Amino acid sequence: MGWADIVAILEGELANFADPPERLKALRDWNKYSSREAAIDALKFDESTHWKIVNKACVQFAETRTWPQLNQEQLFWIYARLHTARVLAQIALNSKRTKGFVFPDPDKDVPERSVLEDLLVRYWLFQGRSAFLGSIIFDPMGPYDPLAGIPPPEF
Repeated sequence: MGWADIVAILEGELANFADPPERLKALRDWNKYSSREAAIDALKFDESTHWKIVNKACVQFAETRTWPQLNQEQLFWIYARLHTARVLAQIALNSKRTKGFVFPDPDKDVPERSVLEDLLVRYWLFQGRSAFLGSIIFDPMGPYDPLAGIPPPEF
């Protein structure tokens, strides 16, 4: 098992989301909040509300390749974790493996489930959550960009 196998598993799961979950579409309607800060706080609170259930679901997926029954909000955070895990796995797969910057293949003795659990649970905790929320919050002209409500220029 190598990074290509891990990327294939993650991409296969992401393919089950024909479109990102409805919650992601709802984030574009950030104007319903009183301020940009209130919208960001609501997003962070939403993630922390579902954190424990989503962690357990990710562990179950790593072990059995099946997901428990989840609601739409939890599916959104599953999508977020799969997306960020795939990004990291693709970086590892595509790295040039030059001196000083090496992403070794997962050890042959380490079960696939351990690698998936590390990506979906531990990586999310230490970096993935910040990366995903940052991509939403600070993305230029993304849903939380203070300029996103400005109409496009007329030519």
